[in-house]
Amino acid sequence: MISVIIPAYNAEKTLYKCLDSVIEQTYKDLEIIIVDDGSTDGTADIIKKYTKRYNYIKCIHQKNAGVSKARNVGIDNAQGEYLYFIDSDDHIENDTFGSLIDADKKHSLDIVASEIIDENGTSAIRNAFAEVSDLYADTKDEIGRNAFFIRLGSAVGKLYRLKTIIDNGIRFIENIDLAEDFIFTHTVLLNSCSIAKVSRSRYIVQNINEDSLSKRYVKNIEKTVELQERILLKTFTMYPAYEDIWKKRSMDIKANNCIMIVKNMFLNDCPFSWREKMDHVHGLIDRGECEIFRRMSKENGPKTWMDKIYAFIFGLGSPSVICLFFWLKEHLKRIIINHNKEVS
Repeated sequence: MISVIIPAYNAEKTLYKCLDSVIEQTYKDLEIIIVDDGSTDGTADIIKKYTKRYNYIKCIHQKNAGVSKARNVGIDNAQGEYLYFIDSDDHIENDTFGSLIDADKKHSLDIVASEIIDENGTSAIRNAFAEVSDLYADTKDEIGRNAFFIRLGSAVGKLYRLKTIIDNGIRFIENIDLAEDFIFTHTVLLNSCSIAKVSRSRYIVQNINEDSLSKRYVKNIEKTVELQERILLKTFTMYPAYEDIWKKRSMDIKANNCIMIVKNMFLNDCPFSWREKMDHVHGLIDRGECEIFRRMSKENGPKTWMDKIYAFIFGLGSPSVICLFFWLKEHLKRIIINHNKEVS
């Protein structure tokens, strides 16, 4: 049985489509655990309708505590052999679970990944993820060479063996609001013996919920990027081939951290004034943290057109230019999301 865990916060506009996509799966041995994270809209009413109609759907209501707490509550209440996380503003195609279970029956896997398709118009997907459509790995070298291609930056769209998670005490970190997926998936990987990806299992990202944490300012982000870097380096130690692939496909870790820190100041709910944002960027420059963009080698330098733009902007060393760029980028992103919401 698959325990499908769906955290929901103010998801009345998207929850119907999400739940229907799970209910309509060709694979039927499911339990659906919806964790209502203190919603203030009509989410609870929608959930009530579904729990009355389908006896394999259950809801757990909690005070608003964030997606990590909601997912952990789902894990603690799961009865299945497998876990699968879905965000309430995403959906899956109808043979998603059947394809994953077929793969597991052949190989007995710890992680089986769906193909993740972005439909919200805001993500420039790296072609690298699609370079490998189907894969199976069960040695350290094979796992290291293939782990990058199952998109470990996100916990959704993957079938996890529950025993692996329970036996190793793996949970989402609840006191951070960014990179909790990255840390969780890499921790699972560190305790896995086999992974796979099945391209005909498709997870559709829409990400149009205005209340999504991915669109909100995160406090203490420096602590978060430090945790993320630590788990990544630990993974490199266990799977040296993963580091090789990462360097070929991704920009330098510290450069990415710098981008995350500045980007965070231009997300919703950031309390800083424009002057404070400028001062913060000036501090990064004074401490030499932006120098990495000038010193990057071809091996760990920009890999995508967006990375090249970041490297150019940071390389200028101008707080005003850097701030203006990130403000414009987030402003355009919100325009696109609002347009897509109107269309859908």
